[in-house]
Amino acid sequence: MTNDRLNRIANTLILPDEGKKETIKTNFNTKDIIEAVLYADELVVEDLIEFSEYFEKSYSGLKSLWQFVKSNIKYKADSIDAEVIKSPRSLWSKKQGDCKSFSLFIATVLKQKGIPYSYRFAAYHGKTPTHVYIVANLEGREVILDAVYHAFDREDIYTYAIDYGMPGRKKSILNPSESYIGSIKLKSISKLALPLAVGYLIYNRLSV
Repeated sequence: MTNDRLNRIANTLILPDEGKKETIKTNFNTKDIIEAVLYADELVVEDLIEFSEYFEKSYSGLKSLWQFVKSNIKYKADSIDAEVIKSPRSLWSKKQGDCKSFSLFIATVLKQKGIPYSYRFAAYHGKTPTHVYIVANLEGREVILDAVYHAFDREDIYTYAIDYGMPGRKKSILNPSESYIGSIKLKSISKLALPLAVGYLIYNRLSV
């Protein structure tokens, strides 16, 4: 299926968000952001139900999903004083977001397809995660779905990563090699946003 047709289908099936916002927490750290992403995953169970039907439960289907997000939604890092996790509906309405929102969108489609997945929180200097993307488990095969990265089923070399599967599975991965990807820094952030099924939540001013 062509990207133009998928785009038209998305515009028809993905309802616009209602822009709801709610203050959740103050004084957060990287661990809180990780928990917020995982919590968001639980909130958007019913998002993208019909739209997900247009992706095959196959390697080529995963590639189409990765390409759809990469081609149609602009990557935009959050400002230094705001951290936003948009719901799939909100992300599609805005047509821009960061790695957290990209990951949530992809994970929501995988959830509807019944494909197991994990959120991989990766660090590229030391052990503090600065980036997140989805790792799907397709019949025992690990498939990387990082729509920020330039290639499908590929990932940048990290120094450390933590995988959080659904539900609650966690494993740490240590990589001795090191390189840097232009990802969001999770330090000195003063706001954090988290999605609802119909929009997204906003954290008020925080001190890290």
